[in-house]
Amino acid sequence: MAATETASPSGWYQRSLTFDSNGTFVSGFRIYGVYNWQQSDELSAYQRTEGTYSVEGDRLVFHAARLVWWDRYYGDQSPEQISEPYPYGTIFDDARYELKGRQLTLRFTVYPVDAPETAVLVFNQSH
Repeated sequence: MAATETASPSGWYQRSLTFDSNGTFVSGFRIYGVYNWQQSDELSAYQRTEGTYSVEGDRLVFHAARLVWWDRYYGDQSPEQISEPYPYGTIFDDARYELKGRQLTLRFTVYPVDAPETAVLVFNQSH
């Protein structure tokens, strides 16, 4: 799990990244309390990217296969949505990783409006 971060204009979110020994991964994103009718600890939405990964030296290569998401905005009983194949190309472009004890640091490229930038995410093993 990554540390929690503040959402704008309200609420908070947390990312997770899970690897399985069979070469699959799940990248999760859960957001809480973003709607004005919610308590800060109520789930607002989530998304989960699933696929396969490979390790090439200090690189982690992610092959996203599908996106699963749900948003309370559409109602508490709204169905989970699934996009398969994954609709956005790749995730964690050019990811480099560093593993220290129970902590995984990913450095990867993001593409904001002006130019590519390096982003850093730190995940701590939860068990």
